[in-house]
Amino acid sequence: MRDDDARYSSPPPGSGSWRGLIWLAAILVLGLLWLAGTGQPEQDAISYSEFKQALRAGEVRQVTIADQEIRGVLADPDAPGEAQFTTTRPPFDDPNLMPLLEEHGVAVAAEDTEPAWWQSALAMFLPWILILGLLFAGLIYMQIG
Repeated sequence: MRDDDARYSSPPPGSGSWRGLIWLAAILVLGLLWLAGTGQPEQDAISYSEFKQALRAGEVRQVTIADQEIRGVLADPDAPGEAQFTTTRPPFDDPNLMPLLEEHGVAVAAEDTEPAWWQSALAMFLPWILILGLLFAGLIYMQIG
C-alpha cells in the first residue's frame, strides 16, 4: 500500500512541461497581439466634412483608402511638418471624391482589407489545435491517474 501512496503523491517526471508550453504559447500569442496594435503613428480623427473642406483648400497631400476608412497626411502651410488624420467614409458612394482628389494632385493609395493568408489559416486551425491538444493532455492525465 505504501507504493500506491508514493505513486499518487508526486507528479510523474515531465508532466510540468505541458504547463510550461501552454504558458509560453499564451505569452507568445499575447505578445503578437500587442505588437500588431503598435507601430501605427497617432492620427487625428476628423469628420468626413472636415476632410472634404481640407481637400478643397489644398491641405491634403496624400490619402490611403481602405474600405470605409480614409487615412492621410495634411500639409499645413502655417505649421512645419505634417499632421496625419483618419476619417470614415459615409456608407453611400461619393462620386465627386476621386475627381476632387485628382484635381488637387493628392497621391491616392488603396489597401486590401482582406486578411493575410496566414491569418486566415491561423484562425481556421488554431481552435482545432487547441481542442486536440486539450484532448491529448486529458488522455495523458487519465493514463497517469
